[in-house]
Amino acid sequence: RAGPAAQMLAIPGATALAWLIIPRLLGNRSIAVRVLGTTAAFLIVSGMFAGMVLKYLPIDRPKPYEKRVNMATGDCLRTTVLLALNKYPAQTIFTFVDMGPRLITITHHDAIAGPYHRNGDAILDVQHAFGRSADEAHAIIKRHGATMLLLCPNAAESTNYKARSPKGFYAELAKNEVPTWLTPLPLPAMSPLRLFKVD
Repeated sequence: RAGPAAQMLAIPGATALAWLIIPRLLGNRSIAVRVLGTTAAFLIVSGMFAGMVLKYLPIDRPKPYEKRVNMATGDCLRTTVLLALNKYPAQTIFTFVDMGPRLITITHHDAIAGPYHRNGDAILDVQHAFGRSADEAHAIIKRHGATMLLLCPNAAESTNYKARSPKGFYAELAKNEVPTWLTPLPLPAMSPLRLFKVD
């Protein structure tokens, strides 16, 4: 969360460094210094250098499970993936807290919760629904007037529900144990999402 703010705070310092270094490099008689030096200065001052070097440093690489979770989270939040939901009439969709903001901005649907500190009761309802029994989840979903349930298997948030509540509603869904009050709805063939109609 602090990344964008840190980047904004770095802009004046990076600009000052560039202001001092780049004119000297551009004024050099050697074409190699003018071209390569200016390019190197830009990469270093802009911060791009850190990203290029980081992948070669001996740091812990993500394990296959972490890669799968990262990929699922990114894939499910893609605009093109979420736009497929617009083929269904606008309605309230019960989904993960982290998916709420993308759902309401990309589609014409409504969500129950988003990761905002003033939305505590709705956040807890989503967490309780996915962590408790299917019957309790059904009651919570109905109370919010949601008519569809949207899942992103292996998303970061879903791993919390499986770990904390191995016999909870989400853990059952992850094992394809779908209660009778949920009806699977079609999505494009390669969609990472799972969508259900709530009866």
